[in-house]
Amino acid sequence: MFVSQIQSVVAEKEHEKFELKKFHTQTVMDLMNDAHRVLDEMENEYNFHKKTAVSSSIIAKSCVVRFLRN
Repeated sequence: MFVSQIQSVVAEKEHEKFELKKFHTQTVMDLMNDAHRVLDEMENEYNFHKKTAVSSSIIAKSCVVRFLRN
């Protein structure tokens, strides 16, 4: 009887350990997904500003060229 109680407690603790690992894994995955989302937003914003800067530079250069031609 004592052995079966020990086995029951061990099985319960193993189950708790499994559930804790599962929870930890899900938490890490959630954090990674959040980080990925933030990085995507940062990359999109960077690309937008980069395109805007290139467009502004092209417009400024064409204005200079027109000025110099006159």
